[in-house]
Amino acid sequence: MPTSPECQPIADQITALNAQEQAKRDSIAALAGVDKWKAMQDLGTIRQQIAEQQGLLADCEKQHSDDLTTEVVVFDLPGNSGPNRIARAWQLTSAGQAVKQTATIQNGTVTLSGILGSNRQSFGITIEGTDHPTVNGPDFRSGPLPAFLRAGEQDPAGRIEIVILSPIVISADSLEQAAPALPIQIPFPAGPAGTVTVSVTALQVTISGGNVSLTASGTASVPAAPPFSFAQTSPFTFAQTLHIAPAFGIAPGVILELLPGTAPVFSVSGLVGTVVQNIAPLLSSSLLAATAQPLMALLNKLVAGRVATVLGLPALPSGSVLSIRELTTDNDSLTITPVLGAFGTALSTFQPSPPDVVRGLISLSVQPASISSSDPAQRVAQGLVTLDGLAPAGGVSIQLSCDRPDVVAVAPATLLILEGQNTGAFTATGIPQPILPTSQIDCSVRASLGSQTLVAPLSVRPEPPPTAPPVPAAPIMPLVSSRPGIASIDLLTPPPLPRTQTVQGRVLLDGIFLANTPVTLILSPPVTPPISVLIPAGS
Repeated sequence: MPTSPECQPIADQITALNAQEQAKRDSIAALAGVDKWKAMQDLGTIRQQIAEQQGLLADCEKQHSDDLTTEVVVFDLPGNSGPNRIARAWQLTSAGQAVKQTATIQNGTVTLSGILGSNRQSFGITIEGTDHPTVNGPDFRSGPLPAFLRAGEQDPAGRIEIVILSPIVISADSLEQAAPALPIQIPFPAGPAGTVTVSVTALQVTISGGNVSLTASGTASVPAAPPFSFAQTSPFTFAQTLHIAPAFGIAPGVILELLPGTAPVFSVSGLVGTVVQNIAPLLSSSLLAATAQPLMALLNKLVAGRVATVLGLPALPSGSVLSIRELTTDNDSLTITPVLGAFGTALSTFQPSPPDVVRGLISLSVQPASISSSDPAQRVAQGLVTLDGLAPAGGVSIQLSCDRPDVVAVAPATLLILEGQNTGAFTATGIPQPILPTSQIDCSVRASLGSQTLVAPLSVRPEPPPTAPPVPAAPIMPLVSSRPGIASIDLLTPPPLPRTQTVQGRVLLDGIFLANTPVTLILSPPVTPPISVLIPAGS
């Protein structure tokens, strides 16, 4: 194989050393004694220099080699992918990436030409399946190729491992959780009118018909400047339909990307609308960047976290790159097929670290924070407890309670978070109140693990039970009586009676008495001391 021009000076040095070696060998035959011994030492030195230069030449040739041969090893966990794949070499520049070469993978090996060793980090590789019509994403995205290694060291780019995982469903609720925090403030210069400040106070993401719809609303304001003598504020609406697709880019952190859909619709009413009508396209672009880009960043983070959780890991293996092999939409959800890829044996030799030891609770949330005591549609709140690590073998038990058990029932009382998980869900249900307070009841839901307790507020809007407890008809009684008697005892708290709450009841006498009348209630069995009730005169 001819020597590359960049390495020719080293080859010339080796040629000169070889000539010196031959001349020294020829001279040794005519020498004797000390001179011959010294000549042999010189010969050894020349041969050592030749070996060093040959090593440098091998390094140089490797750096300036035009070919990169890579073994591609696929671990298909679902077992439904085909063997046909292609590899693409991408030239990475400041302007982006462009395909330099496409090659077919044959018998698990692919050779890409033009991948210069000294500049190899300006190249990237993607691998795609070609035998499934529903596959619309890559199996592997390399990022910049690993740096060149010295001779004798194994090149990690010489082997690519791909692990195809089972599909994961991303619900519409997850997309809403990925929405950026509100409000979002966007200042925008508007010429003589000053700066238009757009405040996004509502943002909604929906999936319909295979498209992702982004809608936002809020207010647009301009300061007091001509032609206005005082500040103006008007409501605005923004809507655009986009497509979420698997990323083919080399950037490892971008797993999914947004592709343009329908043209954005931006509308501002009132006087502010007359100011911004000429810059509406620029405002639309700014709104899309301020809402969609954070949404995709959070969604990418959510997908990576979901994949790690499915694998039972706190994070994806070091050195691996996550790709989406297939993405489909179905009404209100996304179904993705994730793929992990890495150079060398990073995946096949990966040893997960032991799960983090759970030290305590990290958060407690109850939504909504206000419920009804009776309305079935608004009576239940959903709670979520999050640990600061994955639950170990046997799970973690969390004690749940409410400081007003007569108003709110929390279920389950003991929440078990299963091994390998770090969250658990529960419900808080309002209890109908036979005796209604005049205002809402403020409660606290508690989650306890060992000595640690987290508290979440919850308010209950008092409403009567759907069916009021029957009140026995009072017997006909005289208006005034001088001989007290008890007509009935009624419990107003509906059964079953909890052991830890106050029970409401009523004692009905058989007449109206002129004097205060004491009544003693005795429970059998005597779970509490006798209860004394004083009925005022005239009651």
